[in-house]
Amino acid sequence: MSSFESIQPGARIKGLDPVGIAEVVSVSRFGSDALNLVFRVGGKVAERLVYRGEETGFEFVSAGRAYEFATPTAMIVREAEAQKQLKEEGVPSPRPEPGSPPGPAPTPGDPTPVVPGPAAPGKPRRFYGSLELDMVRPVKSFDAILNAVVMELQRTHGAKAKLTLEIEAEANDGFAEGEVSIVRDNARQLKFNSGSTGFEE
Repeated sequence: MSSFESIQPGARIKGLDPVGIAEVVSVSRFGSDALNLVFRVGGKVAERLVYRGEETGFEFVSAGRAYEFATPTAMIVREAEAQKQLKEEGVPSPRPEPGSPPGPAPTPGDPTPVVPGPAAPGKPRRFYGSLELDMVRPVKSFDAILNAVVMELQRTHGAKAKLTLEIEAEANDGFAEGEVSIVRDNARQLKFNSGSTGFEE
């Protein structure tokens, strides 16, 4: 029997949405008894707040796994990339070029001459980028970024990705005291960085 804690990214759940079996994309926890789920169902992305106890009405078709941005030991790579790497790691035997005059046989103990080859072009080692999310559909925008950029970067062996969310909001007449209190409590619950989070006049 699956528990409330079993609801993780990658889980496929029946009963979460009336359209059909939903695949969980991301999970945001609000305390110990509430989850905000972003999931795919019927070719669309949807969102739902689930409270502890509701999972008893769900059927877990397949379990999910917690998201890890550290690269796992095993990787899935494209066949073309794997073939290229195997080819690059192979050391072919040296062969004389056609038409080259025969040279003297090397004498034991003579140093092998080293011919410097062309320097290989450097590979980029760091990616960085920022953009403003569509506030009408922020969850869909974030899901697209996660799949199209972050997961592609994770395909490189040893790569580690870090995501930072920056929020700015302004109100001409100021925010009400009740709203300020709620936002502060939620930010603290979600472990916002206290040194760079707050309200100001």
